[in-house]
Amino acid sequence: SYLTKPFTAQLLRNRVQNLLESRRKLATVFATGIQEQHPVEDVFCQQDHEFIEKVTSVIKENIESEQLSTAFLADQLFMSESTFYRKVKALTGMAGSELIRKIRLQTAEQMMRSSQMPISEIALRAGFNSMAYFRQSFKAEYGLLPSEYIKKQKND
Repeated sequence: SYLTKPFTAQLLRNRVQNLLESRRKLATVFATGIQEQHPVEDVFCQQDHEFIEKVTSVIKENIESEQLSTAFLADQLFMSESTFYRKVKALTGMAGSELIRKIRLQTAEQMMRSSQMPISEIALRAGFNSMAYFRQSFKAEYGLLPSEYIKKQKND
């Protein structure tokens, strides 16, 4: 936000409160993954929206790659790792590695709903090399083990 001089303390407080509130809303949008209820354009500026879209597209393009990491993302976006970390943390409320894991889990969940592949194949295609870590992460995110989730989807 840009303020021209002279400005009042009240104006500065209001701007800061509005910026903090927009960041809280943004973090909520990415934490819940529900963008329909909170249109992303209303929550933060166009540059931030483009940045998050770029990060998401780089993650999705390289989801199966073993080299996918925060260092790789920062390199792809021509940023230092510390700047990348701060920007992602400020916009999403998550560290870069958490964002990568969340997108990988969302990809796996979509594959579970739309295909008949075995869970191990889905985990590999989503970028998880360890089934134990995949099960643990999936359960933490969705509250069910992957096999339980598939059974629930079939029953619904």
